[in-house]
Amino acid sequence: MKVFATNVSGYFNTNITWTKANNPYIITGDILIDTPATLTIEPGVTVIASDNYTIYIDGKINAIGTSSDSITFTCSKIPTSKYHTTWKGIEIRHRSFNDTMEFKFCHFEYATYTIYSAYNPVKISNCMFHYNGTVFQSLGYAESYVEMSHCAFIDDGYATNVGKYALFADNEIRNCDYGFRGWGGIIAHNLYLDCGYGIYLLDSASVYDNIVAKAGVCGILCNGGTINDNQVWYCKVGINYEAGNVVHNGLKYNDIGIQPALYSRIGYVRNNCIENSKLYNFQSSKMDFDISGNYWGTTDSLTIASSIQDFYHNFNLGKVTFWPVLQSADSGCADTVNIPGYGNPTSVVNVNKTADLKVYPNPVSGSVTIQATGDKMNTVVVYNLVGTEVFKGSINGSSMVIDMSSFSKGMYLYKVQMNDNSTVTGKLLKE
Repeated sequence: MKVFATNVSGYFNTNITWTKANNPYIITGDILIDTPATLTIEPGVTVIASDNYTIYIDGKINAIGTSSDSITFTCSKIPTSKYHTTWKGIEIRHRSFNDTMEFKFCHFEYATYTIYSAYNPVKISNCMFHYNGTVFQSLGYAESYVEMSHCAFIDDGYATNVGKYALFADNEIRNCDYGFRGWGGIIAHNLYLDCGYGIYLLDSASVYDNIVAKAGVCGILCNGGTINDNQVWYCKVGINYEAGNVVHNGLKYNDIGIQPALYSRIGYVRNNCIENSKLYNFQSSKMDFDISGNYWGTTDSLTIASSIQDFYHNFNLGKVTFWPVLQSADSGCADTVNIPGYGNPTSVVNVNKTADLKVYPNPVSGSVTIQATGDKMNTVVVYNLVGTEVFKGSINGSSMVIDMSSFSKGMYLYKVQMNDNSTVTGKLLKE
């Protein structure tokens, strides 16, 4: 006979499986999964926290649902306000770079930290997060590398609060205070809509091919790295930067297009389209800036100058050089942006066509071959986990060999630009 519910709490040091047949699982106290036990949660399981409890993982956890039978983590006490969370979430304390915890087709809601990991890799895909304080929290150790893809974040405080070691791609983030907050990594192919900050970077990162729209504070705030090929529209401030390179971005209909920090260590600002801002296309700080080589929607120097706030508007600001300008829009700029409906989180825009590439051997100790099975490749870039470019090569062919023998051991991320303008990304492990 089927039981009405399964109450769970306490200490487990042997493998345990939560099955759909024994739904729902009511957490009645803190849970500890000790080493070497594994908690396996099957498709269709519903987990309900009855109070402010935590699932501690010193062993392992895997929660893998399916597109038609997802796993739900929720609570019995529905919060009365957005940040009044009513259970603590999952805290991963396991320490091993070789063991990756995986969450797939899960739905999390009302947690303080849905998933916290200090020392262990975590892979999260095709998940939905709703009304959580912080979705994913990690420290700055390489072991706490996180990969999040094809997820939807709606009405959360922080979608992420991570260290340098992160891959955040092909996600949809709506109405969160911080769409992405972290110290680095790779942030690509995401949609950020109606957030306070779309992307908030505390250090160097690689940020490309994102759409950021209607950010109430700032679309992209960066402190280093490369910000390229993003579309930033209708934000209070499009891009605010202290350091780094800002290239091939489209910034339109923002209150302020680009705003450097007070004492910006400016890098390279070129080939952007900065147009139709309500106040200023560029607002200077106390530094002098050379921002020549951008497109302003016009080539008339007086019109462009009037859209830039600098020394000639306020003697406390630095001087800005904007000439020569691009005579037409850069290829990285868009005439329109597509902001899809909520839909299914698995339907978030996906430009990662890994099936079109063969990458071998992987793991690699010497040379690795990247081979296209369909369209030819154009550019191959390899990044380390802090988003620093360690290799870049151009090719008009179907195969490239990269000598990685001198690379340090660890995880790397590759980005391949195909001739049809699609992008393929993936991971490489150097032994």
